[in-house]
Amino acid sequence: MTAKYDDLLKTGRRSELTREGIYLLPHQFPRNLNVQRALGGKLGDFFQDGDHGGPGTWWIFPEPDVQLSGETYEPDIAGWLKTRLESPDQRPILVTPDWVCEVVSEDLRHDYVKKMGVYGESQIPYYWIVNAHPDFEYLETYEFRQTRFEFVRAYKRGDVAEIPPFTGLELNINSLFLPRSAYLRKT
Repeated sequence: MTAKYDDLLKTGRRSELTREGIYLLPHQFPRNLNVQRALGGKLGDFFQDGDHGGPGTWWIFPEPDVQLSGETYEPDIAGWLKTRLESPDQRPILVTPDWVCEVVSEDLRHDYVKKMGVYGESQIPYYWIVNAHPDFEYLETYEFRQTRFEFVRAYKRGDVAEIPPFTGLELNINSLFLPRSAYLRKT
C-alpha cells in the first residue's frame, strides 16, 4: 500500500511523503528553530510585508507543505514570488517555490543529497543551507543553473551581505545564530 498525503497528516508531526514512503523529520534543536525565526522574520518583514521600504513581492513561510513531482516536502523556510503564487492558503502548495532554505539537522544526507536532488529536479532557482551547529555556523547559497545546483558562496558569523534573490536587504549573518553564551558548556 502506497502512503498518501492524508497518511502524512495523520503522523501528527513534521514529515515528508517521498517515493520511499513517509519520512519523519528529526526534532529540531533550539538553534535551528532560531534560524527559522530570525531568517523567516527578516525576509518576511521586508519582502512579504513591505516593512522598512521593502518591496512586498514575496510570500515567505516556515515549514510549508510543498508538492514536488508527486512527493510532499516540508522545507524549513520557503518563498514564492507573489506573481507566481496568487493564492498561498493551500495545503500542500502545488506551485514550485522560487527559493528554499534548509537548516541542517542531524541527518545531513537528507538536506545535502535527497532534498538538494529533488529541489534541483524541480528547478527551484535558489537553495540555501544553514548549519547552526556552534562549531560551524554558516549559510551556503546555491543557484540552479541549466541542469543542477551550483555553489555560489558561503557566509559566516561576522558577514553582512545582500544575498540573491533577496537583494535590497543587508542580512547580518550573526543575527541567524544564538549568542555564543547560549550554548551549554561542558565541564
